[in-house]
Amino acid sequence: GDLVLTTDESSMQSGSISILTGESTSAASGGICVSAGGGTFGSGGALALRSGSGNSGGSLRLVAGNGTQTGGGNLTLRAGAAAHGTGGSVAITSGSTPGDEMASGDVSMASSPAQHDTGAMVLATGSSALGNAGAISICTGDAHEATSGTISICVGSATSGAGGASSLIAGGSSGEDGQGGSVSMKAGEGHRGGDVTLGAGDGEVQAGGSAQFCGGNGTLHGGKIHLEAGSASQGTGGDATCAAGNGLSGGSLMIRAGAGAYNDGSSQAPGGSV
Repeated sequence: GDLVLTTDESSMQSGSISILTGESTSAASGGICVSAGGGTFGSGGALALRSGSGNSGGSLRLVAGNGTQTGGGNLTLRAGAAAHGTGGSVAITSGSTPGDEMASGDVSMASSPAQHDTGAMVLATGSSALGNAGAISICTGDAHEATSGTISICVGSATSGAGGASSLIAGGSSGEDGQGGSVSMKAGEGHRGGDVTLGAGDGEVQAGGSAQFCGGNGTLHGGKIHLEAGSASQGTGGDATCAAGNGLSGGSLMIRAGAGAYNDGSSQAPGGSV
């Protein structure tokens, strides 16, 4: 049969329900287990935790306990496993509003600040022994009459130490005929295409950072570097400028073809052309 635990309705403020275990002074305190029943031939029972509606909707908080001498309690949110099919999914979605001039809620994920090291944040998909590993997609929403959302990947600054690094690395392949993954960076299309800017950091006291474009090394052929300005079907093609920096002594500009050498080192192989 069903079990219903409720408080009476009221024109002012309705009553609360508290389920507590007692405290312990010398050992672990008692736990609370809220569990839905399993189904032998059907689906297991559902468990819903939902706050009340009102002029301002009620809040729902899941908070782990504090630790007075050691670490704080952990909070684990995990979907169910499957013996033969696909495991359950986890969806975290902010609230929506039906009005045309209203905004949906934000979703924030951050580790807490600390006097020493702060906690790390890991966003990763699971490994696969026989199939494809899961993908990660970070996408902002489309906008029909305004500006679409922006994606910002920012590394924190340091007051006295070195600033954090940012790495964008495609996956490798260890197979005999396997090819490493590609990295693509492309600005958006439009009546006027978006720009792509790659720049090293400025040096306030010492030298500015360097920018390097290198093709990969290979046993048979080294990787190519192709720099080309865009074409125009009805106008002027884009310009290509390669210039050294200005200074009290101007920087040098060097264009050099590669040298050639046979594997046995007996004689010089033909070099590349400029």
